[in-house]
Amino acid sequence: MELISTLEDLYQNINELEKGLNQGLNDAFDLVKRGRCFVVSESNGILQFSPSRFIGYRNNNLDKHLAPDAIRDGKQTDPQITRVIKMVKRENEAAEKAYQKLCRNLGITPPNNKRTYWVFPEAEAALRDGIVAEFDNENIPETEKTNLIKSRIGQGKFRLSLLNKWEKCCLTGATLKTALKASHIKPWSQCNNQERLDSNNGLLLVANADSLFDSGLISFDTKGQLVRSRFLSKEELVLLLGSNEFSLSLNEMQSEYMTYHREFVFQK
Repeated sequence: MELISTLEDLYQNINELEKGLNQGLNDAFDLVKRGRCFVVSESNGILQFSPSRFIGYRNNNLDKHLAPDAIRDGKQTDPQITRVIKMVKRENEAAEKAYQKLCRNLGITPPNNKRTYWVFPEAEAALRDGIVAEFDNENIPETEKTNLIKSRIGQGKFRLSLLNKWEKCCLTGATLKTALKASHIKPWSQCNNQERLDSNNGLLLVANADSLFDSGLISFDTKGQLVRSRFLSKEELVLLLGSNEFSLSLNEMQSEYMTYHREFVFQK
């Protein structure tokens, strides 16, 4: 079977699987149940979990996929999906929780396997909103709950602590506060509550830099020098940030958080 080559190919397969789920087809349910690697997308406020072995082949459908001679090899589809969407799959606690919730809603029980996810930006926002809602069920003081929620949306005490520390974008030097984002180094969804409010776990960045850092297209090495993902060209980096050479001065705690970012977020 031919592998996908465009985002249009990918979304066509996502929609094909979603159609099967909406029709209540057991074969579609089984694909979701047995998946190991998922593309997480969003449609009309609903999260979609699409297994790579199905959506990685061009013009796929359930009949083709389940044919006795069909090829269903994640070793083929996973790297191709990474090339097409220009992001790498990784474990994601928030996505895993949402996946488990979806399975409960579908009445299926997935095996106790480790799963990885490619999460599209619109789905990341939906996951964020879902995590924020979870605080309604947590036995934590209201003041801390408020600080945690505000830290997730880049406001409140966390943002103020970064403004006081950096005063300007720590890469470009821009000082327009409305353009500056409070960006977590270790992703918010993968932090405990203490890490979510720790100012050492934050960078103050202009929107373009925040987007590149959050998606793992840039990171920083042990000396604080910017490192660029193979999915981001020098030319694109210059267009977005005005240069391709940046460095940061990081304290010990910030360096520890940045090590996590390089290992688990950065798209090598």
